[in-house]
Amino acid sequence: MKQYSIFDIIGPDMIGPSSSHTAGAAKIGYMALKIFGMPIHKVLFELHGSFAQTYQGHGTDKALLAGILGIHHNDERLSEAFERAEGLVEYQFEKADLGEVHPNTVRITMTSQDGISTVVQGSSIGGGHAMITEINEVQVEIDGTYDTIITVHKDQPGMVATLSKIFAEERINIAYMKLYRETRGMNAIMVLEVDESICKEQLTKLKEQKDVYKVTWIPRGD
Repeated sequence: MKQYSIFDIIGPDMIGPSSSHTAGAAKIGYMALKIFGMPIHKVLFELHGSFAQTYQGHGTDKALLAGILGIHHNDERLSEAFERAEGLVEYQFEKADLGEVHPNTVRITMTSQDGISTVVQGSSIGGGHAMITEINEVQVEIDGTYDTIITVHKDQPGMVATLSKIFAEERINIAYMKLYRETRGMNAIMVLEVDESICKEQLTKLKEQKDVYKVTWIPRGD
């Protein structure tokens, strides 16, 4: 079970009026950017529940867009998100009913200049914390507490052992590991949260493995 400090409970160092609607929203946007892993040309934010009702007044729209632009939740530039997005990203906000999910939830559809799209859904769960709950309709749980590695690879025997061996060779301890798949024999998503910091050389080793299609790194605290 993950533990939080008293500072997590009373709220984070942040810009904006609400830890849930501002800091948490910015973290969702930032993690979505990292998961997409390429420049974003267009982005659609579908806002659910209280996000949909108060997103303009609480600055949720600015926070989400700032995260997509790579701006952290405690960065003064967050309030300038609309201005900074001009000429870089086409964005749209819509109210939506996303079903039985946390009231502070958003579904983000990101599209590259080449038309490649990824859909990420996340929730702001209080105290400035955020949780990514879906990637392309595959249910996940990613909160950014640890350095997090996300791999997309072929669903076949031996893949988990192959990738885990690289972490063992690099003396990187896996704190949590979860495996998800879309359909048997098709694509699988593995989420690894690790104790040690990750470097580019280690990411390269993972990317070079046969039948690994994509590797994403989300540094802790982002």
